[in-house]
Amino acid sequence: MHRRTRISLGLAWVIACVVAFAALALVDAPRWLALAAKEGALERSSHALLGVATLAWLARARQAPRRVPLVLAGFCLVVLAEELDWGAHLGWSTIAAGLRAGVGDTNLHNLLGGASYLIFAVPPMLFYGSALRGAGAHRPARADAVAFALIAATAAASLGAPPSWESSLDELSELMLYGLIACSGLVPPESQDA
Repeated sequence: MHRRTRISLGLAWVIACVVAFAALALVDAPRWLALAAKEGALERSSHALLGVATLAWLARARQAPRRVPLVLAGFCLVVLAEELDWGAHLGWSTIAAGLRAGVGDTNLHNLLGGASYLIFAVPPMLFYGSALRGAGAHRPARADAVAFALIAATAAASLGAPPSWESSLDELSELMLYGLIACSGLVPPESQDA
């Protein structure tokens, strides 16, 4: 029997972000660029979503202790730490100073160059790719895999954009991804796929 994929909270989140920010970019491009600037409103919202995602996956791990929820919670914490430059933005200069002394930089993006994006992309790719095998206790809904594909398309589109738009689309991709990971942790996949 063929099972239909219902829209998930994560897919609804991604579609809403694309529609809202595309409309804003068409109507008021300077405002869009300001919102999506480095350390702007979108990036700060992404930080909050990473916190929500961490808590959601930790709660899932408490309900049914498994490796996947703990790995995702840990992944979100590492990404949040990197997004916050390992404490530098929070005034935790000792963390930043220790990293600078140990590795020469406080920012993994700078330290690893473009490779950092690949490192941070692998866990979500593996997780959302697992939806192709169907929903399970710790696999995302198929609709969440579709949402991840839309995020990947947005990130790919940024590569051909002018520099100011490239950065803005990167921030949008991150906002959508962190929101998707949070949604995937909040809503069990078995309640999404029919």
